[in-house]
Amino acid sequence: MADINFSDFWDEMYLQGKHLEFWEESSVSADFLSAVDCLGLQPDSSVLDIGCGSGLEACELAAIGYQVHGIDISPEAIRLAGERARSLNLSIGFRRGNALQLPYAAGSFDLLTDRGCLHLIPHGKWPQFAAETLRVLRPAGRLLLRGCSDVGNPDFHALSTDMVEVHFGSAGWQLLELSRTRLANRHGGLPGLQLLLGPASQPSPR
Repeated sequence: MADINFSDFWDEMYLQGKHLEFWEESSVSADFLSAVDCLGLQPDSSVLDIGCGSGLEACELAAIGYQVHGIDISPEAIRLAGERARSLNLSIGFRRGNALQLPYAAGSFDLLTDRGCLHLIPHGKWPQFAAETLRVLRPAGRLLLRGCSDVGNPDFHALSTDMVEVHFGSAGWQLLELSRTRLANRHGGLPGLQLLLGPASQPSPR
């Protein structure tokens, strides 16, 4: 699907409120907040939310005190995210963009988060995602991934340890932690994985 058509598709989903039904949580996951807290980031650390949607998690991270940016391919999602941030008096750098061509300088972020973006990208393009995320990460930074793990679900390109190790390992990442999770929605949620990755040149903190 061409980038512009992909953008139009997601715009329509947001305009129809489908995000509230199919993928946006009513509140930020406690598992996610715990995982971020365990990283011990400095209060002014720079964080990028990839596939930020309407900004729920980005706003939570900004409220903690991090310097947060968010990117999404849908202009409507970015509009909603901006409205959410302004209503909470939060300063967040939201912008429209493609996760495979991140519009940021190398070494810009201490933490990258992704809930539900990677599992919409075909496995064949995961090496490009892996290379781009590593490029914008600082040397001791981390990538926190969450996505559907149901390999039988035709709507997603499921996360598995094998797929992550193959596509991300070859790009210079190492898998540090893995846990099972559930991606909440109004239809009972999706089985998922939460994975913490770091640059292969950095030793595991645990």
